[in-house]
Amino acid sequence: MKFRMILPITAIALLVSGCSIADPSTLPTLQGIPATVVVGEQPQTQAPYAAPTFSVQVCPIPPGSPDLPNLNDPHTWAADILAYLNAGGFVSSLLDHIQASNSIEPSAKVGEILDLNGDGFEDLALILIQAPSELTPMPSGSLLIFLCAEETFRVVYVTSPASEAGRPKLQAARDFTGDGRPELLTLWESCGAHTCFAQAEILKWDGSGFENVWQGRSNDLPSPDIELQGPLADGSTAIAITARGIGSAGAGPYREIQRTWTWHAESGRFEVSGEALADPKYRIHVLHDADQAALEGDYETAAIGYLRVMEDGTLDDWSSGEDGRAALRAYAAFRLIVINVRIGNTANAEAGMLFLQAAYPPESPHHAYAELAENFWEAYQISGDPGEACLAAQRYALNNPEAVLEPLYYGYANRTYLAVDICPLDS
Repeated sequence: MKFRMILPITAIALLVSGCSIADPSTLPTLQGIPATVVVGEQPQTQAPYAAPTFSVQVCPIPPGSPDLPNLNDPHTWAADILAYLNAGGFVSSLLDHIQASNSIEPSAKVGEILDLNGDGFEDLALILIQAPSELTPMPSGSLLIFLCAEETFRVVYVTSPASEAGRPKLQAARDFTGDGRPELLTLWESCGAHTCFAQAEILKWDGSGFENVWQGRSNDLPSPDIELQGPLADGSTAIAITARGIGSAGAGPYREIQRTWTWHAESGRFEVSGEALADPKYRIHVLHDADQAALEGDYETAAIGYLRVMEDGTLDDWSSGEDGRAALRAYAAFRLIVINVRIGNTANAEAGMLFLQAAYPPESPHHAYAELAENFWEAYQISGDPGEACLAAQRYALNNPEAVLEPLYYGYANRTYLAVDICPLDS
């Protein structure tokens, strides 16, 4: 029996290797299908960032001894802080006061002191956080920017403390565009029951006010990590955001994705320049890549992927364990049969049929995949048309979803298989 089961696998492996037998332990590491979706040129990182030196003076307001502002009312934050600053209050004391009042995230950065408009005087960007209340059940806050103008501060930018965008965070302040003047990278963070998201902004002084020059969504990337890359050749900095995953067990295994934004001087915007999936570590994600390759007609890559699903013991099976692995192996073996039929290699397709029937007899839990292959194969024998054979397989999957489709479901963060996905027709 052991000898009978090995022979079909050898025949299947010949599809990939040509004249040699593919050893599953030496299968190449797949990069994903597609592993990288390139929208523009990928940024090239260089030496660690060295902040440019600016000749900046303290705002020339005569020193005073005003009381620190009362920060209890978000609607008067801007006016109260402005009055304190213009009365000669110390900025360092103000920052300490704001830090002490932040009960939500005490370690978060509350301010940046830097020249934002290029006039040579220190300006001030502040983050104030509002604790949850009946009116605002989730933490929120405001971003406030004060510019020094001669011997006084003025408020030039204030966001609503009740913004639905979430709570603001000062992520970084540096020369992101390479024009010799710093910009602010801010995040607007919102959190659900299990996972947080963040929408990024780059605030740049345009001569009369601050403009957000960030283009595109980042708040669809769960549990984001921010990486600054550069400076690049033009002096700008790329911003890469990596989605680390969803904190809910119902989401299933998560495959990290990194999206990168780079500065485009022509449009005056930070635009998406690349998006990349992490190499798959879960068996189900290797299967997804193989299915995508097959859908695109890249049968060689698809076959390598299906063989890896069947034989690679280093892949993580998530919580499905041995039973889940058995189901995915059976489905991958079926898809190899389909590939062989499509390329006209009926001998290997028949060998695959023998393997499935031997490995998944009627009493085995996942015998349905052997029956799926039998329906496909019988229809092909009658019609000689792979499309008709796929329709037969789809009908079987539609009539047996609990045996064919449900074992392929790995949570809402992953694809949901329909009957049509089991054996897609040629476009």
